[in-house]
Parts: sequence; structure tokens; C-alpha cells
Amino acid sequence: MNYKRFYGPLVATLAITLSASICVAEGAKPTLDDLLQQVRSGSEIERSLARQLIPRYGIDPVHNLIPLLFLEDSSVSSAANKIILDIANDVSVPGREAERDVVAQQLLDALAATDVQKQQFILLRILPVVLPEGADIQAISALLYRDNTKERARRAIQESNTAEGRAALRGALPDADEAFACALMDALNKTQDDEATPLILAKLHRGTDAEKAAAALALARTGDATLVEPFVALANSIDINHQFQAEDAVLRLADALVRTGGKWDASMALYRTMLAQSVNPVIQGGALAGLGRFGDESVLDTIMSTWTNDASGLLEGPAVAAIEAINDPAMAPRLSEVYAGQPVAVKEKLLGIMARTQDPRFVPVFQSATDIAPAIQIDALTQYRLPECVPLLEGLAATSGPEDKTAAIAAITTMATAFRDQGDHAGAGRAYLSLYRTADNDETRNTAMEGIKAFPVPEAFDQLKQALGDDGLLELQPSVLTGMARVLAEAGRTDESNELKTILMSRANDTASVQQLLQMGPVSGSNEDFARQLGFVNQWHIAQPFALKDAPTDGSPVLVDGVVDLSVTFGEGDGAVRWIPTPGAGAMALVNFPLQDQVRAFAYVTVHVAEAQEATLRIGSDDGVRAWVNGVKVHENDIDRGTALDSDLVPISLKAGDNALLLEIIQHAGGWNFCARLTTPDGFPLQFEQK
Repeated sequence: MNYKRFYGPLVATLAITLSASICVAEGAKPTLDDLLQQVRSGSEIERSLARQLIPRYGIDPVHNLIPLLFLEDSSVSSAANKIILDIANDVSVPGREAERDVVAQQLLDALAATDVQKQQFILLRILPVVLPEGADIQAISALLYRDNTKERARRAIQESNTAEGRAALRGALPDADEAFACALMDALNKTQDDEATPLILAKLHRGTDAEKAAAALALARTGDATLVEPFVALANSIDINHQFQAEDAVLRLADALVRTGGKWDASMALYRTMLAQSVNPVIQGGALAGLGRFGDESVLDTIMSTWTNDASGLLEGPAVAAIEAINDPAMAPRLSEVYAGQPVAVKEKLLGIMARTQDPRFVPVFQSATDIAPAIQIDALTQYRLPECVPLLEGLAATSGPEDKTAAIAAITTMATAFRDQGDHAGAGRAYLSLYRTADNDETRNTAMEGIKAFPVPEAFDQLKQALGDDGLLELQPSVLTGMARVLAEAGRTDESNELKTILMSRANDTASVQQLLQMGPVSGSNEDFARQLGFVNQWHIAQPFALKDAPTDGSPVLVDGVVDLSVTFGEGDGAVRWIPTPGAGAMALVNFPLQDQVRAFAYVTVHVAEAQEATLRIGSDDGVRAWVNGVKVHENDIDRGTALDSDLVPISLKAGDNALLLEIIQHAGGWNFCARLTTPDGFPLQFEQK
């Protein structure tokens, strides 16, 4: 590759641009004459640079640039055109109206001064960008009466859309030839010129067929109900070359009748008329679309009749789209009723429509769709994607051939994933259970089982028990068993729920599982027994309150030489603090203290274990806590917080026999309470006696 040839122009451009930028930055601003000379005779790179810099001089360069528009050298005229457009766009913003007027007038003066068609066309392309309201556009409107310029002038006036321009279009309409009259009416329609209505009405009644069709299209937007009869008559009588335009105007009038309000019945009648009158499938499709867009359940019979009587098959798509577009709560029962009497081919399409609504009222239709091919049912059910679809898919998987069975299993898998992602845990659990029953390979079966575990439902209990056996149930994670126990209890299957909770009591070795068990409550017996089964200490001796300010952190005054004496009284008289036996409340064995600020309390218990062992002391406290085991401090966490299960996990060593456990509960402000439980190092409730 010739790299010099390839990169040379780019390097030159960058160099010139950089040089110009440096000059501007240093105050050596190029003069306007220099830049205009670059446009006239410079290189392409210099012209490009001039285009960037000339607009900085405001509107002054415009009168110098206009003559350059007309030069034969296209590179010069094109550059001048682009610069003027840049300036025109710059001044066509609020606050620069005076400058805009000047630029527009200069262009209009240039237009008035030339009879050269090419020059006129160049100016007509620029003027709409900058032409303001109130400008004298005689130079443009004069061109509406010349054959070789009238279309370009009309287009420029339409694009600028000023009051003066619309008046000029109206003035040209009465004497315009057929083709130009049609173009003028189109422009007046697009500029929404209501003052033109009488002129266009005259063309509707007395023009040629082409003018009548164009007039109808221009008048349709008004939504004038008095136009209904003449529009329908025109569409019925006009020559074939303009019939489509006339019929399209009827549809546009029907749309406008709805939008202007209070003319819904007339609009629906017009759509029905065009369905009956027109033989053009595009017009018929447009009428169907209008019925769907604006209609209610009452238009369904018309749509269905058009669809089922259409031998060409061209109206099936528009009919389906129209039915889907109808927004009416009464559509579901009406569509279900209509469905029953249709041929199978139509029913198949209607199933798809119903599925895409995801309206549960269509479920009975799907349940009775035994005459529809399994593949069609599966596809529709996959789109329907409601929990009620899963049993239907399971039934299809059980009764269909291999290919359809595979599709049904895939659909169930898709639904299970969708329900999971939507947060519908019950729907996901039932879908996974269905997937387990229909799975035809180990991979799918394993996926289903994981889903059942993650999203338990009551129906899955028997499946799990059958698949895993009692021993297998014991091996499931506690969170799985907890979820299953909860949903069984909610379903009223109390015995089975308690069976799982009993298993859980011996398996709950993590905070989440214990928390879920606490939410479900005891299998039987009291909360006190339940708390003990979960390892909570629920019989304490409490001494409180002691001042927090300047308090020691060594357990004093209650801990002396590593020993607590429950017979000791702290202080004298009414303010004396004594050890008081205090039970924990509820399944968490929570001990609540009277509300005070900046105080502390001590809680003491003797726990007895049969043999020496390592254990974990799990504490929840509001606020902070310190802990001693057998007189030795094992934990300190002075913090502001609320009580939560197992907030602090403290490894401890217990000796065989009695062990003294002392807690100091630190209170800063707000609530004041605590709970504590003992577990094995791996989280299972510890077996101990408390004294």
C-alpha cells in the first residue's frame, strides 16, 4: 500500500485545521475575505475549513455567498450552499428573529431577481429552513403559476408552512390544472389549513375524478359527519384509477370520526360499509384494522364473517391483528363463545390470539381443545404461559408422540423458568413437579428435582417422599424441608408438616433454618419446649440495672474472682439490685428489660453437659454484649443494634458437668433485650440442662 498517498490528505487536513485553530487561539483570525476566497478558489481542504469558520461571522457573509450558489463549479456552489444552510439553521432559533428575517429577505430578493430555473430551485431548497411568519413571499408564490417551477414552489411553501404560504396555495387552487390541483390540496391537507375547506369542498363536488379523490383525502381529517354520504357515494362511483384513493379517504374519515368524539357508531358503520363495498384487500384490511383499533366486542362478528368468507386468504392476517387489537373486557367471553363454532383451521388461529392475551378466562377453551393438533396446542400454551397451562402440557406430553412430547417438556421447562424469574414460587414449584413427572432423561429429571427443592409446593411432598424415601428426605437441606413444611401447613396437611418439622428440629444447623422454624412454631407442646429444642437458654437469673457510665468491663460487680454469687445484693434500700429468676419469652426465649438509657444488665445461668466439648454461644442483643464462660471473658461487642437471631457466634469450651455462663447486656438507648442459644460447632442445637 502507498501509505503516503493513503494518509497524505488526512495529515494535511489535520495540519491545516490545527494551524487554523492555533491562529484563532492566538488572535490571528482569518478575515472573511480570505475565507470567501478559499470557498471560491481554494482546495477541498481549505473549503472545508472555510465552512467551519465562516458561520462565526454571523449573517454578514450571506450576501457574498449567494452568488457562489450559481457557479458552474459544483464544488464551490455546494460549499456555499452548505454554509448558507448552516447560517440559516443557526438563526432559526428563538432570540435571533431579526437575523433570520434578514437572511430570509436576502434569499427572497435573490429569488425575485433571477429567471434562471436552476438558480430558482437552489433558492427554493434553502428558503423553507429560514422563512419566518409574516414574510412577503411574492417571489415564491409567483412561481406557483409557471409550469416549470410550480411544483418546486408548492413544495417549498408546504415545508415552510406559514400563513402567507397557505394563503398562496389557496389562491392558486381554483385555476390549477388537474394534477397540480391535487398536489395543492395535498399540501393544504398536510399544512392543516382549515381555511381551504370551502375550496376543497368545491373540488369534491365539481372537480374531475382525480380532483374529487384528492379532495376527499384532504377533507377526511376534519371528521365532519356530513361528509359520510358523499364520501361513500364517491367511492362507489369513481373510476377505477382513483377508487383506491376515494376508499382510503372513507377509512381516514372513519378514523377521524372516532378521534373527534361522539361519532363512534358512524365510524363503525363506515368500516363495515367499506368491508362490504370494496373488493380491494388493502382497503378491506384497513377497515378491519379500524374495527380492531376502535371497536369493542360488538365488532367481532363482522371481523369473523369477513375472515371466514374470504376465499383469497389475504384477510386472515388483518383479521387476526384486528381481534388482538380490540381492547374490551367483554371480549374474552365473546371470543370463547365464537370459537366453539369455527372450523379447526380458524380455531388454531384463535387459540394463538387467546394465548397472547394471557387472560385466564380462556383456560376452559384450552382445556376443551382436544380437536386441535398437539403441536398447535403446545405452541399456543407456550405463549399463554399461565400456571394453569402446565397440567395441560403435562397431559399432552403423556399422550402425544415423541416429537410433541419433547416440545411439551421444553414448554414446561420454559414456563418453570419464567415463573421462577417472575417471583411466582408456587407456579414454579408446580411446573418443576410437572417436569419431574414428564421427564424422559436423567438430566431433565435432576433439573426438575432441584426446582422442586428450591420452590416447594404441597403436591411435591409425596413425589419427594416416593423418589427419595424417608432416608432421602433426611438428607435434604434444612431450607428445603422448611419450605416444604411451611407449604404443607398452609395447605392444611398438618401431620405431614409436623413430620417434616420434627426432622428439621434435628437437622436445623443454620440460622436461616432456625428462623424459618421459629416462624412456623412448635410441632407440639409449648414455646418453652420448642425453644429448648432449638438450643435456647430460657431460664436466667437477672441483675439490673447498673450504670453504664464509667462501668468496668471485667464483669464487676457481679463477677468476683471469676465467680458469680446469686445470693449477693448490690446496693442498699429501694435501689438495691438482686438476682431475680427470669424466664425467656416465646420460642426465641427473649428476655426484655424495662426501658432505660445508659445502663447495663447481667444474665447468669449454669448449664450442665455430660462431657467436655467444644460449642458455639449464639447471641442476639439490643444493644451490645459481653460474655464469660466459667469466669473467663470469651466475647465483647459494644455496639448499637437491635436483637437478631445469632448476631454473634462465639466459640466456647465446656467442661463436663456444670458451666457458668454470664452475659452483660449493654444498653445505650431505645429497646433493651437479648436472647442466646448453645449449639455444636457445626450448628446443631446442643443438648444441655440449665440451672
